[in-house]
Amino acid sequence: MARVRVTPFDAEHLAGVRTLYARTFGDAAQRHFEGRFAWSRAKNPSPNETFGWVLEGEGKAVLGYLAALPVPYRVFGQRLFAWTTADFMVDPAASFHGLSLLREAVRHCPRQVSLDDVPATMALLRLMKARPAGALARWAKPLDLALARGRLTWADRVPEALLSAGSPVLRVVDRLRRPRGLRTPVRVAFDERFDRFADAFCGVNDASVYRDAAWYRWRYGPGSPQHAAHVLALLDADGELEAYTVVATSSSSSPRAAHVLELCGSPSTSLASWQALLVGALRDARTAGAQVLYAPVLEGATLVEQALGSLGFLRRDHRLTLLVRAAPTDGPLAAQLLDGPWSIQYGDAEQSHGAVT
Repeated sequence: MARVRVTPFDAEHLAGVRTLYARTFGDAAQRHFEGRFAWSRAKNPSPNETFGWVLEGEGKAVLGYLAALPVPYRVFGQRLFAWTTADFMVDPAASFHGLSLLREAVRHCPRQVSLDDVPATMALLRLMKARPAGALARWAKPLDLALARGRLTWADRVPEALLSAGSPVLRVVDRLRRPRGLRTPVRVAFDERFDRFADAFCGVNDASVYRDAAWYRWRYGPGSPQHAAHVLALLDADGELEAYTVVATSSSSSPRAAHVLELCGSPSTSLASWQALLVGALRDARTAGAQVLYAPVLEGATLVEQALGSLGFLRRDHRLTLLVRAAPTDGPLAAQLLDGPWSIQYGDAEQSHGAVT
């Protein structure tokens, strides 16, 4: 193969990146990537801290691509940026050079935090001295009996229309299972209450994305793939946030799926409050016509896991691993980054940007 070099991404590379994306992930994924490209690169809260690189071959052919997207964190009270690698892809003919792309990203953006489930990418991040620091486990709640087809023997003998018509049975079962006296979350906008909530709870005694109103207005704003997401909150007597969830339903997935992108509360949030938020998420997903609701949540969040189990969510095998790499200059902060505890949401993950479209 002719000489391959790593070079910073610029506008003249975009056509080649699109072609490589389609070849690597498929045409539909490429269209979603193109739709969110400007939002995630140029319109995020810190575009000057956003970087990308390509593997350039003969005739400036794009043989690989990797972006580093900045995310604002607070770690035990200290505000900082960490970067997450995004849209990592390499032409098979240049696969050996993929490590060079990642090495360049780590050189420019040494503090890395990512949620990933791709074994090859995770292996390369570990090679770059990233360490596992937790995981999100996916829980699923079926909302349509037709999902049983192909999974349960009896369902294969029942006409699909009849299965779908039986879905109201699931609603009845849910109502019977639901604890009495749960509060009803209300739909709210991303306003200054989220600034106060972030200041009080995000990264005070753990490591967390700093999820203030500005972050959320970008994350779920007009350019976001999840711009139609709803935020449902439990409010106190003063109208302030006690806990909240963000729910979005895909318009293109099959089966039609909804996702719990955020499920946030304080250390004192009760089991009943988590249950109330999840019941609100289920109601929102059903109203949107979803056939299944997925809730990826941090492993070891005991009350959240109890709430999910009590409402009939099933834990699946799929996991997203949290990988963290401290910068050489982080000093004592490195231990807090690597050892946590961490507060991580599915909406924090770059992977989630393309999950609900």
